[in-house]
Amino acid sequence: MPRTPASPASLAVEAFVRNARSAMQSVGFEREAELVKMAMKRSPKKVSQKTINNVLAGRHDNKISSFDAIASALGIPMWVLFIPELKPEDLQSPARERLVSLVENYLRSDSDGRHHTEQMAAAFAAKAQK
Repeated sequence: MPRTPASPASLAVEAFVRNARSAMQSVGFEREAELVKMAMKRSPKKVSQKTINNVLAGRHDNKISSFDAIASALGIPMWVLFIPELKPEDLQSPARERLVSLVENYLRSDSDGRHHTEQMAAAFAAKAQK
């Protein structure tokens, strides 16, 4: 029987879980309890250790506020953790800051600037593939 393709939502959650676990290691959190402690400090919404455990295990339909609490605790914009195919080193400084800056600058650019950015990125990606 052919395997049903994963839904975009489940792929996003898988990316978040993988990236959050990598980011935990890069910031030195060895246990989820450390993440919970930081989330309680930085997040306006209370989040429990059980909720964080459920998010990091990919269980249940989690609230966006739970994802936000984890991202805030890690000091990473939430959207970054949803990017599929990030390497663990992409989540460490200064690579993470360059990624965020690239996207922010792209969004502030006009159509012509975006076009040039896309062309340059495509050229550098093609060069890296060789």
